[in-house]
Amino acid sequence: MDTPTTPPVAIVQELIAIHTTRKEFIEKLKLPEGEQNNKAKAAAQQSDQFIAALLNELTSFGDAVPSETERENDYQATYRKILPEIDAMNPVQQEQAFRELEDKLKAAYQHVLDTKESLPETIRKLISDQKEKL
Repeated sequence: MDTPTTPPVAIVQELIAIHTTRKEFIEKLKLPEGEQNNKAKAAAQQSDQFIAALLNELTSFGDAVPSETERENDYQATYRKILPEIDAMNPVQQEQAFRELEDKLKAAYQHVLDTKESLPETIRKLISDQKEKL
């Protein structure tokens, strides 16, 4: 999501990759039962819904969908930084890591909306709607 020339298909794929990583991260959390654990589970379900909607949009690109997905963004970098330490984290640290990644997710959506004026209206609306639900 670095350049304004990123094609819409790549943006959709990158958001799918971010949500896939979000789900992987949540699966690794060992939060005690309670509010934060419920928030994490809800976030994973939300990612499933968002991925389904993004995949639906991706089908409109047909053969123009590249097989490789960009995973060099702030969200993915933060995840790679946290991942080796996650098993050693206590629940409070895991909760902080979860919040940090949620903030990065919101920032990724905002970045797309701020810099990609040429997105097709259907994709712009989908991304805008998803951002509002985060």
